[in-house]
Amino acid sequence: MRGDAPEGSALIWSAVTCHRFRPRRLEAVLLGTVPFSTTCCDRSQRPKRRQVGALQIRALPTRRATREVVWYSAIMSASLSIIVPAFNEAGRLGESLPVILEYLNRTHPSGELIVVDDGSTDDTAAVARRSFANPGSINAKVITYQNNRGKGYAVRCGLAASQAPIALFSDADLSTPITETPKVVEPIEQGLCDVTFGSRALDRRLIGVHQPWRREQGGRVFNLIVRLATRLPFWDTQCGFKAFRMSACRPIIEAANIDRFGFDVELLYVSQLAGLRLREIPVRWDHKVGALDASGNYARDSLRMINEVKRIRQQVDKGVYTEAISAARTMSLVEQKQLHISGAPSG
Repeated sequence: MRGDAPEGSALIWSAVTCHRFRPRRLEAVLLGTVPFSTTCCDRSQRPKRRQVGALQIRALPTRRATREVVWYSAIMSASLSIIVPAFNEAGRLGESLPVILEYLNRTHPSGELIVVDDGSTDDTAAVARRSFANPGSINAKVITYQNNRGKGYAVRCGLAASQAPIALFSDADLSTPITETPKVVEPIEQGLCDVTFGSRALDRRLIGVHQPWRREQGGRVFNLIVRLATRLPFWDTQCGFKAFRMSACRPIIEAANIDRFGFDVELLYVSQLAGLRLREIPVRWDHKVGALDASGNYARDSLRMINEVKRIRQQVDKGVYTEAISAARTMSLVEQKQLHISGAPSG
């Protein structure tokens, strides 16, 4: 299983959460066709034995930790995964989910749609299940848990459950129309990027309905703070429309721990530290009242976001993300080398 990859195979990081297996050696075993199971989002309940696609990962005792890059020839069951985090979105999902299903059936008939109910107190899960009664060829599922944990937690749960090589998360209100998907997915499909994300700042002519003035100005100030604190060269880190090459990004997603406002910054900052190829892309956008991450208290929200950026910097300094950064960098470089050998563009 080591060495050159078989023709047509897919690349996957064998050490799914290697920062949790420092004293152990990770061994990947090709099992053939096995049911897909995801990593538990609650770190305290995560098993030491897990399955990813057709690979089963298990930790074995050893004197030193090693990391392996392995290839497997099993084809993942979805071509694109779309994740929709939802908290008390019963009033919207009945309209937005059929739109996403129609789009996926038309453009990615082997795609996947995952709704993550973030501890809603309304009928969010029930509405999602009714919307999935006739999903066509799409693998549609609803993930639920009891307590509200935050948008970041919900997004990570959905990404962890995704089975496609590329995963995109979108807000339930479709502030960015789902038809903008090719803008962020195609650069990854072409091997040009590992992470792509929509931006409202690069071309404000694409904004149809603006946010309230105070929130829009607060967003600009927050992004300036993010640029100063992290040196990220981007102007909009908070737009809820981001896509990931999962083989390279899964270690970072697994290591992330910011559950609420700052989770976007965490994913982008750690990806940048890992040397992944990021691209900010202008997208159409319309403000919708009652967004998932908006409480209406702009001052409190801004303070929380700033505190979470400080926490991210502190965790970087403490080495919280070190193993994930190393693994993600390795995966990205290996994939770029394979693309170069095959003659495909690599950025």
